[in-house]
Amino acid sequence: RIVAESDGLIAECPTDAFLDLMGKNGAFATAVAAHLARNVVALTDRVFELAALEMRFRVYAELLRLASTGEHVERGILIRQAPTHEAIAATVGAQREAVNRELRALANNGVIQQARREILILNLEWLRDELRRRAGATTSDAVDWRL
Repeated sequence: RIVAESDGLIAECPTDAFLDLMGKNGAFATAVAAHLARNVVALTDRVFELAALEMRFRVYAELLRLASTGEHVERGILIRQAPTHEAIAATVGAQREAVNRELRALANNGVIQQARREILILNLEWLRDELRRRAGATTSDAVDWRL
């Protein structure tokens, strides 16, 4: 996961070249459509979270998103170069202090461990179960992404 802290341009493709590639390469067109659909579903999930969930459940959802790209280690899932508490707060629509309290509570309950810019998720299933108990299945849980 990459989060830009300033404006930037990674790549640019002229419209005509992009449309030509879409028309001539069905696999490319399918991949672009699937990527756009995944983005719409992920954004829909996030809007739901912001509108319907209390802050702690939004933090759980963000930890689960971070875990999806984390490193599987013996004790759990390690998130290296984890976002700061301030960045997590901005992502979940909360104050940094509230995120600090929630992460501290999760650590006290043995769900996570924190050290500098690393978060070790010790009990991923607990986070998933708590989020599903409160929010139910999300759209992204229900969609088969094997395109």
